[in-house]
Amino acid sequence: MQFKLNAGRLFALGFAGVVSISGCGDKTAVEKVADKGSDTPVVAEKVVTQAPVAKIENVVDEHWGVEVEDPYRYMENLDDPYVREWFEDQGAYTESLLAKLGNREAMFERLKELDQGAPFSTYGVLRQTNGDMFYFRREASENLGKLYYQPAGAADPILLVDPETVGDAGDQHYSIEGYTPSWDGKYVVYGLAQGGSEETTYYTMNVATKEVVDAPIGNIETAYNHAQWTENGEGFYYSRRRSL
Repeated sequence: MQFKLNAGRLFALGFAGVVSISGCGDKTAVEKVADKGSDTPVVAEKVVTQAPVAKIENVVDEHWGVEVEDPYRYMENLDDPYVREWFEDQGAYTESLLAKLGNREAMFERLKELDQGAPFSTYGVLRQTNGDMFYFRREASENLGKLYYQPAGAADPILLVDPETVGDAGDQHYSIEGYTPSWDGKYVVYGLAQGGSEETTYYTMNVATKEVVDAPIGNIETAYNHAQWTENGEGFYYSRRRSL
Protein backbone atom coordinates (compact mmCIF):
# COMPACT_ATOMS: atom_id res chain seq x y z
CA MET A 1 0.00 0.00 0.00
CA GLN A 2 1.36 3.42 -0.92
CA PHE A 3 0.80 6.19 1.59
CA LYS A 4 2.85 8.95 0.00
CA LEU A 5 0.30 11.31 -1.49
CA ASN A 6 2.35 14.47 -2.00
CA ALA A 7 -0.24 17.21 -1.95
CA GLY A 8 0.19 20.84 -1.03
CA ARG A 9 3.90 21.03 -0.29
CA LEU A 10 4.79 24.14 1.67
CA PHE A 11 7.47 26.53 0.49
CA ALA A 12 10.15 27.41 3.04
CA LEU A 13 11.03 31.10 3.32
CA GLY A 14 14.04 30.69 5.56
CA PHE A 15 12.42 31.32 8.94
CA ALA A 16 14.66 31.28 11.99
CA GLY A 17 13.19 30.80 15.45
CA VAL A 18 14.68 33.66 17.47
CA VAL A 19 13.88 34.28 21.13
CA SER A 20 15.03 37.86 21.49
CA ILE A 21 16.75 40.25 19.12
CA SER A 22 17.02 43.41 21.16
CA GLY A 23 18.96 44.61 24.16
CA CYS A 24 22.05 46.59 24.96
CA GLY A 25 25.13 46.60 27.15
CA ASP A 26 28.15 44.40 27.61
CA LYS A 27 27.90 40.88 28.89
CA THR A 28 30.09 39.65 31.71
CA ALA A 29 33.19 37.85 30.49
CA VAL A 30 33.70 34.14 31.11
CA GLU A 31 36.49 33.47 33.58
CA LYS A 32 38.81 30.58 32.72
CA VAL A 33 40.93 29.05 35.48
CA ALA A 34 43.29 26.09 35.17
CA ASP A 35 43.10 23.33 37.78
CA LYS A 36 46.28 22.65 39.67
CA GLY A 37 48.17 19.87 37.93
CA SER A 38 46.02 20.16 34.84
CA ASP A 39 46.42 22.04 31.57
CA THR A 40 42.66 21.88 30.93
CA PRO A 41 40.90 25.20 31.56
CA VAL A 42 37.79 25.17 33.71
CA VAL A 43 35.03 27.46 32.44
CA ALA A 44 33.27 29.25 35.27
CA GLU A 45 29.51 29.69 35.15
CA LYS A 46 28.67 32.46 32.71
CA VAL A 47 26.79 35.43 34.11
CA VAL A 48 25.01 37.70 31.63
CA THR A 49 23.42 40.77 33.18
CA GLN A 50 21.79 42.23 30.06
CA ALA A 51 20.01 40.72 27.08
CA PRO A 52 22.53 39.93 24.33
CA VAL A 53 22.19 41.77 21.04
CA ALA A 54 21.76 39.80 17.83
CA LYS A 55 23.56 41.31 14.85
CA ILE A 56 21.69 41.99 11.63
CA GLU A 57 22.85 40.39 8.39
CA ASN A 58 20.00 41.01 6.02
CA VAL A 59 19.29 38.56 3.21
CA VAL A 60 16.68 39.44 0.59
CA ASP A 61 14.92 36.81 -1.51
CA GLU A 62 12.40 37.48 -4.24
CA HIS A 63 9.31 35.26 -4.40
CA TRP A 64 6.82 35.86 -7.19
CA GLY A 65 7.96 39.46 -7.53
CA VAL A 66 7.84 40.19 -3.79
CA GLU A 67 11.05 40.89 -1.91
CA VAL A 68 11.22 39.12 1.46
CA GLU A 69 13.83 40.31 3.96
CA ASP A 70 15.41 37.85 6.39
CA PRO A 71 17.83 39.67 8.73
CA TYR A 72 18.49 36.70 10.99
CA ARG A 73 18.89 33.80 8.56
CA TYR A 74 22.40 33.16 9.87
CA MET A 75 20.73 32.00 13.10
CA GLU A 76 19.82 28.76 11.29
CA ASN A 77 23.48 27.72 11.29
CA LEU A 78 23.88 26.24 14.76
CA ASP A 79 27.49 25.32 13.97
CA ASP A 80 28.40 29.02 13.79
CA PRO A 81 30.33 29.91 17.00
CA TYR A 82 28.63 33.32 17.10
CA VAL A 83 25.17 31.75 16.96
CA ARG A 84 26.01 29.17 19.61
CA GLU A 85 27.36 31.88 21.93
CA TRP A 86 24.25 34.01 21.37
CA PHE A 87 21.98 31.15 22.42
CA GLU A 88 24.18 30.37 25.43
CA ASP A 89 24.07 34.02 26.49
CA GLN A 90 20.29 34.05 26.12
CA GLY A 91 20.08 31.05 28.46
CA ALA A 92 22.49 32.61 30.95
CA TYR A 93 20.56 35.87 30.95
CA THR A 94 17.27 34.03 31.51
CA GLU A 95 18.82 32.07 34.36
CA SER A 96 20.05 35.29 35.99
CA LEU A 97 16.47 36.59 36.05
CA LEU A 98 14.94 33.35 37.32
CA ALA A 99 17.57 33.13 40.05
CA LYS A 100 16.16 36.32 41.57
CA LEU A 101 12.83 34.64 42.32
CA GLY A 102 12.91 34.03 46.05
CA ASN A 103 10.24 31.32 45.99
CA ARG A 104 11.50 29.57 42.86
CA GLU A 105 12.43 26.31 44.60
CA ALA A 106 9.16 26.17 46.53
CA MET A 107 7.20 26.76 43.33
CA PHE A 108 9.12 24.00 41.56
CA GLU A 109 8.47 21.52 44.36
CA ARG A 110 4.77 22.40 44.38
CA LEU A 111 4.54 21.88 40.62
CA LYS A 112 6.15 18.47 40.96
CA GLU A 113 3.71 17.59 43.73
CA LEU A 114 0.73 18.56 41.57
CA ASP A 115 2.16 16.80 38.52
CA GLN A 116 2.63 13.56 40.42
CA GLY A 117 -0.62 13.76 42.36
CA ALA A 118 -2.38 11.40 39.93
CA PRO A 119 -0.95 8.02 38.90
CA PHE A 120 -1.15 9.02 35.23
CA SER A 121 -2.53 11.66 32.90
CA THR A 122 -4.47 11.08 29.67
CA TYR A 123 -4.79 13.61 26.87
CA GLY A 124 -5.20 13.93 23.11
CA VAL A 125 -8.15 11.53 23.15
CA LEU A 126 -9.73 10.67 19.79
CA ARG A 127 -12.79 8.39 19.69
CA GLN A 128 -13.65 6.59 16.46
CA THR A 129 -17.28 6.17 15.35
CA ASN A 130 -17.18 2.51 16.41
CA GLY A 131 -16.08 3.41 19.95
CA ASP A 132 -12.37 2.63 19.56
CA MET A 133 -10.08 5.21 21.12
CA PHE A 134 -6.58 6.54 20.53
CA TYR A 135 -4.92 8.71 23.17
CA PHE A 136 -1.73 9.79 24.87
CA ARG A 137 -0.98 8.58 28.36
CA ARG A 138 1.89 9.51 30.67
CA GLU A 139 2.58 7.82 33.97
CA ALA A 140 3.55 10.05 36.91
CA SER A 141 7.06 8.60 36.80
CA GLU A 142 7.48 9.21 33.05
CA ASN A 143 8.67 12.29 31.19
CA LEU A 144 6.97 11.68 27.85
CA GLY A 145 3.51 10.67 26.72
CA LYS A 146 3.00 7.39 24.84
CA LEU A 147 0.43 6.62 22.16
CA TYR A 148 -2.19 4.01 23.10
CA TYR A 149 -5.06 2.32 21.32
CA GLN A 150 -8.08 0.95 23.19
CA PRO A 151 -10.68 -1.04 21.23
CA ALA A 152 -14.32 -0.45 22.14
CA GLY A 153 -15.27 -2.54 25.17
CA ALA A 154 -11.68 -3.53 25.97
CA ALA A 155 -10.57 -3.19 29.59
CA ASP A 156 -6.91 -2.52 28.86
CA PRO A 157 -5.27 -0.28 26.27
CA ILE A 158 -2.64 -1.38 23.76
CA LEU A 159 0.65 0.52 23.64
CA LEU A 160 1.43 1.56 20.07
CA VAL A 161 4.34 4.00 20.29
CA ASP A 162 6.78 4.53 23.15
CA PRO A 163 9.14 7.41 22.24
CA GLU A 164 11.55 6.47 25.01
CA THR A 165 12.48 3.28 23.12
CA VAL A 166 13.25 5.14 19.89
CA GLY A 167 16.86 5.78 18.91
CA ASP A 168 20.15 4.56 20.29
CA ALA A 169 21.65 5.12 23.71
CA GLY A 170 23.16 8.58 23.91
CA ASP A 171 20.79 10.07 21.32
CA GLN A 172 18.63 13.05 22.20
CA HIS A 173 15.17 12.01 23.31
CA TYR A 174 12.26 11.66 20.89
CA SER A 175 8.72 12.87 21.45
CA ILE A 176 5.46 12.17 19.63
CA GLU A 177 4.26 15.20 17.70
CA GLY A 178 0.65 14.38 16.98
CA TYR A 179 -1.14 11.45 15.36
CA THR A 180 -3.98 10.85 12.90
CA PRO A 181 -5.76 7.48 12.57
CA SER A 182 -7.45 6.44 9.37
CA TRP A 183 -11.25 6.58 9.35
CA ASP A 184 -11.54 2.85 9.95
CA GLY A 185 -8.77 2.85 12.57
CA LYS A 186 -6.69 0.26 10.72
CA TYR A 187 -3.74 2.62 10.32
CA VAL A 188 -2.38 5.56 12.25
CA VAL A 189 0.08 8.24 11.17
CA TYR A 190 2.25 9.61 13.97
CA GLY A 191 5.11 12.07 14.04
CA LEU A 192 8.40 11.78 15.92
CA ALA A 193 10.67 14.74 16.66
CA GLN A 194 14.09 14.57 18.26
CA GLY A 195 15.50 16.80 20.97
CA GLY A 196 12.61 19.26 21.03
CA SER A 197 12.99 20.04 17.33
CA GLU A 198 10.09 21.41 15.31
CA GLU A 199 11.11 19.13 12.45
CA THR A 200 9.05 15.95 12.56
CA THR A 201 9.16 12.65 10.70
CA TYR A 202 5.91 10.87 9.86
CA TYR A 203 5.51 7.11 10.27
CA THR A 204 2.51 4.98 9.32
CA MET A 205 1.62 2.02 11.53
CA ASN A 206 -0.64 -0.96 10.98
CA VAL A 207 -2.62 -0.86 14.23
CA ALA A 208 -3.37 -4.60 14.31
CA THR A 209 0.25 -5.71 13.83
CA LYS A 210 1.98 -2.56 15.21
CA GLU A 211 4.30 -2.71 12.19
CA VAL A 212 5.46 0.45 10.43
CA VAL A 213 4.48 0.34 6.76
CA ASP A 214 6.07 2.24 3.87
CA ALA A 215 8.99 4.67 4.23
CA PRO A 216 9.12 7.53 6.76
CA ILE A 217 8.35 11.06 5.53
CA GLY A 218 10.64 13.80 6.81
CA ASN A 219 10.67 17.62 6.83
CA ILE A 220 7.24 17.84 8.48
CA GLU A 221 6.25 20.67 10.81
CA THR A 222 3.18 19.61 12.78
CA ALA A 223 2.71 23.06 14.32
CA TYR A 224 0.55 24.08 11.38
CA ASN A 225 -0.40 20.94 9.48
CA HIS A 226 -1.57 17.39 10.12
CA ALA A 227 -2.05 14.35 7.93
CA GLN A 228 -5.52 14.08 6.37
CA TRP A 229 -6.69 10.59 5.41
CA THR A 230 -8.63 9.88 2.25
CA GLU A 231 -12.16 8.59 2.76
CA ASN A 232 -11.26 5.08 1.58
CA GLY A 233 -8.28 4.90 3.97
CA GLU A 234 -5.80 4.04 1.22
CA GLY A 235 -3.60 7.09 1.72
CA PHE A 236 -3.36 10.53 3.23
CA TYR A 237 -2.49 14.08 2.27
CA TYR A 238 0.25 16.03 4.02
CA SER A 239 2.36 19.15 3.65
CA ARG A 240 6.11 19.26 4.10
CA ARG A 241 9.02 21.60 3.62
CA ARG A 242 11.15 21.05 0.58
CA SER A 243 14.68 19.72 1.09
CA LEU A 244 17.22 22.55 0.84
